[in-house]
Amino acid sequence: MNEKTYINELIKLLRGLVKEQRKQIADAAGIVARSMMNDGVIHVFGTGHSSLVAQEAFMRAGGLLPVNALLDERVLLSGGSLNSSAMERQEGLAADILSAHEIHSCDAGIVVSNAGRNAAPVEMAFEMKKRGLSVIAITSVAHSTSVEPAHVSGNKLMDLADVVLDNGAPYGDALIEMPGLAVRMGAASTVTGAAMINAVLILAAEKMLAAGSEPVVLPSGNTQSADFSRVQEAMEKYHGRIKYL
Repeated sequence: MNEKTYINELIKLLRGLVKEQRKQIADAAGIVARSMMNDGVIHVFGTGHSSLVAQEAFMRAGGLLPVNALLDERVLLSGGSLNSSAMERQEGLAADILSAHEIHSCDAGIVVSNAGRNAAPVEMAFEMKKRGLSVIAITSVAHSTSVEPAHVSGNKLMDLADVVLDNGAPYGDALIEMPGLAVRMGAASTVTGAAMINAVLILAAEKMLAAGSEPVVLPSGNTQSADFSRVQEAMEKYHGRIKYL
């Protein structure tokens, strides 16, 4: 029964996002739409499991093309989970990661961190803003407000972002308390974060269309009738600006 409870709790959280985060999603979509209509690229970043939410927006069927994932093995699970956890606390790393990418002032950033307290996501927001980018945060406000900042500045991610999207995850992230276990199970932040980042891109596309600008949407390569001609043309435009294209 706990598996059913978990799914039901996720559904409650997703319904809550529709109701409580409507304005924030619209504000974030406005940033994305304005950037893309000015030939900007959206740079997405997360460490550890937060990188899964960031990567959800990157080269995804049904997503928008001008998205650049700030991938770095030092903070990804593929580089070692313990190493990723240690490196996200290292000051100065975010600037090094961002320096490997082509950043324009017309771009925008999305930084994902459930706790929003460690050096890498906090400094990534700092570095993006230093380069003139508007920054969208996807974080758990409940968790972030329950912990002390771990960065020397005393800031958390939600203190720096232009728009804060609250993923609704509880303190500790997990939803299910089970008899016989001291630790809860069933993380929420990946599911709600992925829903929010897709919602932002969909609404951004809607805003672009309303302004007379057709966004470049990625079709699935596993459909029979997929037409990649417009995508391929656009890829040439963004050559070098989407690093892992």
